Amino acid sequence: MAARGRTHPEADVQRLRGQIRDGVIPPCCVLYGEDTHRKELITGTIVERVLGEGDRSLGLHRFDGQQHDLADVLQACLSLPMFAASQVVLVRHAQEMLRDATSQQRLLEYVARPAPGTTLLMDADQLDGRRGWVRSLKQSGALYHVPLPAGRDLIQWCHRLAREAGLSLTDEQAERLLDLVGDDLQLLRQELSRLALAVSALPGDASTEQALDELVARRQVDVFELVGSLGPGRISEALALWQRFRGQGRDAMELIPLLSWRIRQLCSVLELADAGAGPGDAAGRLGVSPYAVRRILEQRRLWESARRRAALAACRDLERDVKGGRMDPDTAVERFFMRLAG
Repeated sequence: MAARGRTHPEADVQRLRGQIRDGVIPPCCVLYGEDTHRKELITGTIVERVLGEGDRSLGLHRFDGQQHDLADVLQACLSLPMFAASQVVLVRHAQEMLRDATSQQRLLEYVARPAPGTTLLMDADQLDGRRGWVRSLKQSGALYHVPLPAGRDLIQWCHRLAREAGLSLTDEQAERLLDLVGDDLQLLRQELSRLALAVSALPGDASTEQALDELVARRQVDVFELVGSLGPGRISEALALWQRFRGQGRDAMELIPLLSWRIRQLCSVLELADAGAGPGDAAGRLGVSPYAVRRILEQRRLWESARRRAALAACRDLERDVKGGRMDPDTAVERFFMRLAG
């Protein structure tokens, strides 16, 4: 039985999809969460539904929270469309313009009385659901959480993106690929494109499995190994693995989502293990491959409950610092390693 007050993590996405399918585009949509790929898909769909497939330059107004104030956005919303029946006001990094109480209140006031003919579409990396104004925004129906897919949902996304790339994968192959690249759908799409290219270059009697084997072999640094090096006092080992990763031509922007995904997965598996779940039960409930569960349980002694909480907090800070432009990605990764393994 689900805990009282808990909702399915995909509830907001499903609600918004239903509204779009029914042709009822909300006048205000604030999308927040880690899944940049799905937020882009949702944004593109809404813009297309509101403005059509023709020239959108006169009806689409773009703002960036790192460069503009909320006042600029609301002025655009309240201005009548000049040469179109409708307009879309699109805001990236919206959380940056919503840091003070005045801006938060002004947004709530606009959401309560949106301008006719205007669709306000805001994209935020993260919002604190404990804050009163965020709760009010959710109660208004304008807030939509777009989390990274997990478990079976993630495997289904892998199959969907594989079909787009012209590939047909088994569940086992999808799990192997996800173990390699994590839950970042944009990175997954890139790796599937590489895999499709590799498959097309193989002799006719070769298989997708062979191409996948070669892709895995080329990625010599195992992220499981890197996470395992984050024990206290193991900073030299962690930094050495980081340098090996970079030596393969890979960078911090590739590593960060992999690290975050693997640590979240590790914490979920160990939470179930602490509650008495066996490896098979954990794999089934989380949609994680048995291989991944075994690798995680091998590291169990390094990750007691308090350390897991600290690692999750460090991941959130790492993503915030890089996405917000507060810190160079390489510096942010090294700081992350120092925090957990120093």
